[in-house]
Amino acid sequence: MMKKTTFSLLMMFMCLLLPLQVKAEETEITDAQYTDKFEKVSDYAQFREDNESLLENPIWIEGIAKSYDDNAKTIIIKTVDGNWAAYCGDSGNDRYYELVQEMVGKQVRVFGKYTGISTDLGIPEITFIDKNIYDLPCRLENDDNSFRLFYGDYVYEKPEYDDSCTYGIATFDVSRDFKKEETDATLFYYYSDDIPAFMMIHTDDLTDPAYDNNTDEELLKIFGNQFLKSSDTEILKKETEINGRKGLLCESTFVSEDCPCPMSSYCYMTIIDRHFYYFGSTQPYLSSETYKEILMDTVNSLRVENPRQVKVSTEGEKKHPSVKEIDGLYAMTVEITGASGVSKTETGQNLYFGEDILNDYDEESGITTVSWDGIVMMLVFDYDDQGNVICHGTLSSNNAIGSIVGMKTN
Repeated sequence: MMKKTTFSLLMMFMCLLLPLQVKAEETEITDAQYTDKFEKVSDYAQFREDNESLLENPIWIEGIAKSYDDNAKTIIIKTVDGNWAAYCGDSGNDRYYELVQEMVGKQVRVFGKYTGISTDLGIPEITFIDKNIYDLPCRLENDDNSFRLFYGDYVYEKPEYDDSCTYGIATFDVSRDFKKEETDATLFYYYSDDIPAFMMIHTDDLTDPAYDNNTDEELLKIFGNQFLKSSDTEILKKETEINGRKGLLCESTFVSEDCPCPMSSYCYMTIIDRHFYYFGSTQPYLSSETYKEILMDTVNSLRVENPRQVKVSTEGEKKHPSVKEIDGLYAMTVEITGASGVSKTETGQNLYFGEDILNDYDEESGITTVSWDGIVMMLVFDYDDQGNVICHGTLSSNNAIGSIVGMKTN
C-alpha cells in the first residue's frame, strides 16, 4: 500500500514535468535566426526595376546602415549590390525612433516585405513594420543578435514606473499599467492586449540547510542551467554584474504548444540573500529592445527594503508535527512552471508520506528534503488552525520549478 501510493506521487510529478524537459543547445550564436520564411536578396536588379510581381514578398537584406532620413522615416542600407530604403513606419513612438537611429553606422540585417521603389528616395524599399507578428518574424537587427526592433517596439510605448512590488524578500519598480497575475510559483506582468509580451518573475528560498555547502555562484549556475534546459537555441549567456550583484544574462528561443509561434526568453538570474531570483521577458520569435529595456529597468531597481523576519516559536509551544504524526496519506496539489511561463497543475489523493522517505526530517524546524529520480522537494510540515497536519514547499527538476501544498487525510 505505502509503496504503491509513493509511486503514485512520483508519477504525478513525472507527468507534470515530462513536457517541460527539453535539452538546450549550449552555444552562443550570432547567425541570423528564423530565416526560412524569407528569401535573401541575391538579384538586386529585379528589385531595382520595381517588379510588381515581387511586391509584398518576404525578403531579407544585410549591409551597413549609412544614414537615417527623418522625413522619410527610413534607414538607408548599403548592401554589396546597391542601396535599400528600410522603411521604419511613420507613426511609431518617440523612443522607437531613437532606437532606430542608434543603428546608423552599424552592420545590420532587415527582414521584411518588399514594397516597391521608395517615392522619397528612389531606391528599392523594404519594410519590417508588420502587424502579422505570429506568421513572419519581421525585424531590424544588428549582425550579432544583440539589438533588435520589431512591430512591438513600434506600437508599444513604455509607461512610467509608478508602482513597486515586493516579491519574496526583494522589491522592484513596475507600472500600474501592467496587468499583474500571480500563481503559487510565479509572478507575471503582461504589458498590453495587443502584443503577446510579458515579464515572468520567480524566486526560490535557498536558506534551507541542504544548500549550506554551495556558494551563491554555484547555486546560480545550478538554477541557471535548469532554466536554460527548456530552450531550443541559446543565443546569449554571460555573467554580468548589476548594482554590485553578480548574475547571469541569457537569451534563448523555445517552442511551446500553448504559443502560436516560437517564442524568446531574455532573462536575468541572480542570488539575493540566499534567494534565487529569475526575471524573464518573453515575446514572439526573438527578443527586442523595448521589452529588454523594461526587464533591465526592473532589474536595476531591485532592492531589499525589509530584513527577513524569522518566526520564533513560543517557548513550550509545539509548532511542527513529529515524524510519526506525519506518517499517512495526503491530498497534494502540485504546480509546475517551465521557463516558457506555462504552468501545469495536478492534484492527487491518497499519496503517502512517512518515515521511510523522510529520512532527514527535523522536528524542530519541520523541514525535510525528499529526492526521487531527479526531483528534489524542500518541504515544511505544520499544523493548520484546526490541528490538521499540512505541508508546503518547493520542488525542482531540470528546467522546471514548482510549488507543492498538501494536507494529511488519513
